Amino acid sequence: MKRAFQFTAALIGAVLLHLIGVRLVAEWSLVLDLMLIVVVFNTLDGSTSAGMIGGLAAGWATDALVGPVFGIFGLVDSIIGYGAAYAVQRIVIQRPAEAALFFALAVACQQGLVLALSLLLLRDPEIPAYHWLVIKAGATGLVGALVFYLKRRVTSQVVTWRRTRRTRIRLER
Repeated sequence: MKRAFQFTAALIGAVLLHLIGVRLVAEWSLVLDLMLIVVVFNTLDGSTSAGMIGGLAAGWATDALVGPVFGIFGLVDSIIGYGAAYAVQRIVIQRPAEAALFFALAVACQQGLVLALSLLLLRDPEIPAYHWLVIKAGATGLVGALVFYLKRRVTSQVVTWRRTRRTRIRLER
């Protein structure tokens, strides 16, 4: 229940940040995919079912904001969520540089699948310039690594605080 609440809060935050970013920068959707960061971050514990369901929810949110009518991002993000969780079961990600590479590869896979499905399903698919793929992979990788680093840092601080805090002794009468 806690995990579902955290995922939902992160997804709502990503959607709100996306809406703000689109207002400020016209090419925001071409530069950064915050919903995919939430999906991949959700899979870092290796739960394939949580990755798939979270990917579907985040993909539907992406479809509602920027996607085509067919729900391509719902399908693709669920595949990415499942695949990322499956990969995390077999590899260890401990440093932000590894996380950046993992997030960037997830973006590259997502964009490849979206392009393939768009070519198969749409009569006139809108194909962005290839330099946007590199920019999106780099930016999403960096932001994903930053979130990964901040979460590890905050978790470490909380563990240290819990271990070193002093409890007050209370005498009851």
